[in-house]
Amino acid sequence: MKKRLLASLLSATILLSMTPMAFADEEPVGEDLTTPTTQADEGSEVVPGENQEVLTGSCGENATWTLDGDTLTISGTGATADWKDHGSADDGMHCGAEAHDGDTTCEKANCMLNRPWQSYIDSITKIVIEEGITAIGSDSFNGLTAVTEIELPDSLTEIGIGAFCFTAITEVTIPANVSTMGYSAFYGCGKLESVFFAGNKVREIGIYTFAKCYALKNLEFPEGLTAIRLGALQECRSLEELVFPESLTVLEQSVLGDFLWERNAKYHTEKGRGKE
Repeated sequence: MKKRLLASLLSATILLSMTPMAFADEEPVGEDLTTPTTQADEGSEVVPGENQEVLTGSCGENATWTLDGDTLTISGTGATADWKDHGSADDGMHCGAEAHDGDTTCEKANCMLNRPWQSYIDSITKIVIEEGITAIGSDSFNGLTAVTEIELPDSLTEIGIGAFCFTAITEVTIPANVSTMGYSAFYGCGKLESVFFAGNKVREIGIYTFAKCYALKNLEFPEGLTAIRLGALQECRSLEELVFPESLTVLEQSVLGDFLWERNAKYHTEKGRGKE
């Protein structure tokens, strides 16, 4: 009996060794080998645009973010989510202090360190806000120091508090439908040279809106503007000419700091009336 069993096993082994393995080239069932992945090998760095799929997710009730290479695109409708720089002082100045003093994590859900694109901020150089978005949430792009270019849509009506703090943009056009600009919106944009208002719906320039925009040389505020708040142009050391509208009624303390007067720069109304 044992001899017959051993003989049977031996025969089966011989038959298997002679059978062609035709199924060896078939793909495993249920696994897509062509699916791209963002998972990097251990010890390596995931870099957008280098063998990486396009990243996407939600950034508002009806807003979506997409990161393709070095370009961050915001699409959809309505407003994007608000974030907060919890590392700043309690006075509500979102851009007045170093965010978190070097921290990289925060337990507060709405902290800007928890923005969905936070892991890629050093790689993003361009931000595109598509038509349909009406409001950019506070601190959305605060601290994205590699960003040199932004595109804003005609549908935009509001730029949130600290939205573009410390970016490296050199120019910006404020769309015609924008009526609200949060304080510190462009604070610390040290390379910003040109600001153009495409419309006249903005009624107030908030505190520190363009403070520390060291490269800003010429600025013409739109007619309809009634107030420029505290320190809005503080430390704008390259300012050579400012044009205020006839509608302006409030020019708060330290709007300009001392730099404008030291350079004997021109400042006048739209019709040329005023001082030099």
